Amino acid sequence: MLRGFIPIQTSRSAAAPTLPFSPLYAPNGDLYSLYGRCSSGTYEIINDMYDLTHTFITRWSYPSSDAGLVDARMEQIYTRLLYRPSTEDSVAPDWIYESCRITALIYCRSIVQGMPLAHSANIMHARSSGANTATTVISALHHAVEQTDKERFWGDLGGVFMWVCLVGGAASWSSSQFAFEDLQDTHAPPTAWIRKSFALNAIRSSISDNFYNATANVEAQRTMLEVQHLIGLRRAIS
Repeated sequence: MLRGFIPIQTSRSAAAPTLPFSPLYAPNGDLYSLYGRCSSGTYEIINDMYDLTHTFITRWSYPSSDAGLVDARMEQIYTRLLYRPSTEDSVAPDWIYESCRITALIYCRSIVQGMPLAHSANIMHARSSGANTATTVISALHHAVEQTDKERFWGDLGGVFMWVCLVGGAASWSSSQFAFEDLQDTHAPPTAWIRKSFALNAIRSSISDNFYNATANVEAQRTMLEVQHLIGLRRAIS
């Protein structure tokens, strides 16, 4: 009955997509399969964010006497990120790089400084050109993602695309602490729509491979929830 809706596959292995490697998921920490499939800057950000993710989880799940050294290592990753240039004002912007860079700024600030993702996402966005855009970081992230090829979920970078959407979705929840909505560009979409957009893209990307990588996708989502939990735990302890 549903035969016409199911693609004919000669073999499961031939049709199965590559694993969705990302800062949230990489067996044995091996991200080398992404090398050459994106710009060098994007690849470096992905590696740094993977290192940050698992260093942070280890730091707050298993406290040790080396906590000071671990914190310094995470701060070094954040400092390196802050020095990465933007391409949004270039003649030919690399929007995947830009999407990863802005996502990393939200993600890294929250992890290193113990801030809620919504707090890190709702500060004003500073363009590399120094232009006053009067828009938030989360709006800038949404704009950058919208310039990419979302229909293919970034191809071999599908796992990275999901990471961007998970961070963007979590960071776009409104908070009573912030009153930036009226400071945003009047042409920018409201936060509620941004949140729904990220959530929808995360769902679509997770089922785009016919659930071949369901375990990997669930593991990535579990890791994201653990990061959010530990950020909250750190705030409670501090």
